[in-house]
Amino acid sequence: MTYPAPVKLHDCSYLGDTFREHQSIARRQVRVRERAMNPRGSSDSMCWISQTYDSAQEAL
Repeated sequence: MTYPAPVKLHDCSYLGDTFREHQSIARRQVRVRERAMNPRGSSDSMCWISQTYDSAQEAL
């Protein structure tokens, strides 16, 4: 691992084993946060989440 082990388990800044993985994950997190702040993007995301996970729970 190229980074010291995280103290908090939920600390996402240490994800990835290499610099490129770390960079890719960090960029992905930024895009997700930007979409969540966008009213249209958050609405689309919530629709997708509810459709995907509601149907998965019905199958159980």
